[in-house]
Amino acid sequence: MSAAARLGLGLAAAAALVLASEGVLSLGFARSWRELLARPAPVAPPLELEREQAVAARATSGTYRVSEDPLVGFTLELESSLRLDEGGVGTELTSDALGLRARVAPAPASAAVRIVVLGDELAFGLGLAGEDVLAAQLERLLAPLVPGGVECETVAVPGWNARNAWRFLLDHLERFRPTIVLYLPRADDLEDGYGVDEVGRRCVHADPAAAEPLLHVHPDRGSLARREALQAAGEPVPHLGPEVLAAGVGATARARFGELAETLADGAARLARAGSQLALAFPEPSDFQRELEAELARRHIALAVVPWLERIAPDDSLGRASQPSAAATAAFACWSAESFCELGWLPTEVRAGLPAVALRYASRRARACSAEELLRWSADRRAALEDELEARVEPASLQGALQVLGGLNPGGTLGLRFAAVLRRGARLRVRLEPIPTRRDLYPLEVRVRVAERDGERELGTVVVPAIGTAEGVFELGPAEGAAGFEVRLDPTDWAVIASGGREFVAAARLLELASEP
Repeated sequence: MSAAARLGLGLAAAAALVLASEGVLSLGFARSWRELLARPAPVAPPLELEREQAVAARATSGTYRVSEDPLVGFTLELESSLRLDEGGVGTELTSDALGLRARVAPAPASAAVRIVVLGDELAFGLGLAGEDVLAAQLERLLAPLVPGGVECETVAVPGWNARNAWRFLLDHLERFRPTIVLYLPRADDLEDGYGVDEVGRRCVHADPAAAEPLLHVHPDRGSLARREALQAAGEPVPHLGPEVLAAGVGATARARFGELAETLADGAARLARAGSQLALAFPEPSDFQRELEAELARRHIALAVVPWLERIAPDDSLGRASQPSAAATAAFACWSAESFCELGWLPTEVRAGLPAVALRYASRRARACSAEELLRWSADRRAALEDELEARVEPASLQGALQVLGGLNPGGTLGLRFAAVLRRGARLRVRLEPIPTRRDLYPLEVRVRVAERDGERELGTVVVPAIGTAEGVFELGPAEGAAGFEVRLDPTDWAVIASGGREFVAAARLLELASEP
């Protein structure tokens, strides 16, 4: 017998001994070593593994878990008692087996009408008790009036964008089987989704569905608070520029509005095939709402819109203007029910049984705008905002801060990718400097690209040295079309740095980005 053959028999015998010691091998029913080796290794039942994972996840300090669907991103921890704190508003709640906010009242045994309230923290009811969220108030309102009963579910997690929310709903469409879906779009829907770190906390990560996953699109709204601090201290206050993402100014912003419109169109088509209806609702008219409705009109996508308040006053909200109180939410529930009757989605006799909206809200309902009004408004506003664009972004002074789409860390360092919108000039100046603690990273190339209405092009490269500053000046050529254009900086390398007790992925410090005459 050859050495190779002896080795093969030896390995087979060793495997048999190991399996016998684990209780897998029985001489009575393993008739040959070949049959033994062909058997798959024993595994725990999938549901048992999932239960073990859920138990382990509940032992972490965070409130979120990673979803099985990468486009959902995350849900709440499963079947847990949780506390969420967002923007100064706290919420005590229990999550269910899907990682959503659990119902307070038991689900009805059967329901002729099933309504899903879909979205992020607004639909979730951040700061509200479980019985005061929109879905719960809608169910209490309609259950006595609709023959066969009503069941309303909240399908929302704080931090979700439109893609996250819609993917979750469509993944579980057979579970919810909605008659009506009421979706609450928000300006945050234009931003990239979040991820979850090792201990279940929400964090920034690459969004797998984004056109450029390494560019995390998330406007720096913290610059507003820093500007207020400068004002309070009597310091010079720079012009932050318009918030370009929610305004639809620049290539990325226009693309994001288009993607959101298509997400809604695709979702409506899936719902229609399942016999469901879709309506959009906004807590109050906003520039984002008008831009979204204008984008839907441009693409000839007709969706029902439920108007709510014409303006949320401070006493209509919880801690911050974007989070309606329980009383305001009650008015939203009543107006939504009325609109469902007007659209023919609920029996007409239901409307006669609805209670009157509270007096403080009755005369404050917003009106719907026609497609022609919206398209005209959008064209005028975009032109006006492009005229307001700053020609310079300087992180140290906050000039042009709201024109940064993403990729700028605290301290002004570039992340994996950076993008900002500037007022159009004849040439572009880029000034960068190295991070003093990471001399090993340099010399470092940073590619410079611009995106305009006629497409994208690469201008060249700035090489950042280990000591000193780097500057690149690039000709833009004659201005055509829109006054604004988008600049993208792509470092070819980066490192993890510590700043202010946190760690960031950074490449170089941005000193200035300027469009010059």
